[in-house]
Amino acid sequence: TTGAFPFTADSNDAALLKTFYTGTSTLQLTDQGNASGVGVLEIYRVPADNVVGEFLNLSLRARTAPGEKVATAGFVVVDPQNFGRPVKLLLRAVGPTLSQSGIAFPLADPVLTLYRSSGEVVAVNDNWSDNANASAITSTAAQVGAFALPASSKDAALLLDVAPGVYSIQATAATGAPATGVTLIEIYLVR
Repeated sequence: TTGAFPFTADSNDAALLKTFYTGTSTLQLTDQGNASGVGVLEIYRVPADNVVGEFLNLSLRARTAPGEKVATAGFVVVDPQNFGRPVKLLLRAVGPTLSQSGIAFPLADPVLTLYRSSGEVVAVNDNWSDNANASAITSTAAQVGAFALPASSKDAALLLDVAPGVYSIQATAATGAPATGVTLIEIYLVR
């Protein structure tokens, strides 16, 4: 009912169907044998008559690197009444500020790129405080409960209206910066 692709009967893929209530939850994707590799962690909201609510924040922490190892988060914006109304989102790719939380090898200078499902680039940011709306990003981050980014940090962020559709965010390294590191991709719904 969610549109997810099916698993083959003999695959080693994993799935969980669970009702989450108000609050914070963490899902972790690991290999049963502690091997490394590329994986996809998907979260679908399954419509139900007796369960209401929406995601207000989704985040992904991953090591990003060039090629197939680029940290990518996908999401779908839905307008249930089909009015075509956009939603306001705060999108962040945090790298260097993660060192304040004990992350030893953060991505030194992330670039956040928002794509439509067609591959079209919607928006790009390198160095969040270079945005024309940097003060709005700061106040919105406080409003949605996101930790503050230092004004001089090389973290990336966008505050924009997004039309209904399928999107993905990628966190890559800026030109000339180390290409590999841990990044935190965040998606906040702004009310």
